[in-house]
Amino acid sequence: MKNIKLIAGFFLILTSFTFTSCENEPIDSAINLDDFGGGGSGAAGTLTAKIGSDTFNALQIEAELSGSAFGPELNISGIMANGKIINIQLINPAVGSFLANTNFENLLLFQYNEDFSGTNSFTSFNSSTSESLGTLTITQYDATAKKISGTFSFTGFSSTNTTNQRQITDGIINNVTFTVAP
Repeated sequence: MKNIKLIAGFFLILTSFTFTSCENEPIDSAINLDDFGGGGSGAAGTLTAKIGSDTFNALQIEAELSGSAFGPELNISGIMANGKIINIQLINPAVGSFLANTNFENLLLFQYNEDFSGTNSFTSFNSSTSESLGTLTITQYDATAKKISGTFSFTGFSSTNTTNQRQITDGIINNVTFTVAP
C-alpha cells in the first residue's frame, strides 16, 4: 500500500510539473497565439460606425476588388455577431470624396441590414425620390498593398417603406485589406 501511495504521489508531482512548465508555442511560428482575431476576421483592419445611438463594430470584414464593365469595383462588408451588416459598393475607388449615387460609371451604394435574413434592409437610395444620401471619403487607397482607409456616413431607407430610415454616422474604415478577384 505504501508503494501505491508513493507511485501516486510521484505521478501527481510529474503531471503538475508537466502542465506548469509547458510553453505556449505554436507549431507554425507565423501564428500569433495572443491574437485571437475577435472571431475570425476575413480581412485585416476595422470597420465601425454609429447606427442611431448604437455602436456598430464589425467582427468580420470581407473586402474584394473585382472588375466590372465600368471599372474596378470595391465591395466592403462588415458583419457583427448579431447579424447586422454594413455594405459599401464603389466603382473606381481612389483617394478622395464621393457622394452616394446609382450611376454605373461612378456608383457608390451603401446598405445596412439589421439581421442575416435581410428582411430589415436599408439602402442609401431612396426609391420614392430617386435620390441617394451618403458620403465616403477615402484617405488611403493602396492598390499594391491592397489596403483602404476612410470615413463614411449615409441615410438608409427601408426597401419597403422609405419613411422608415436609419442614420449611419461616424463610419470608419481603418486599414482594411482587400483581395483582388481573379
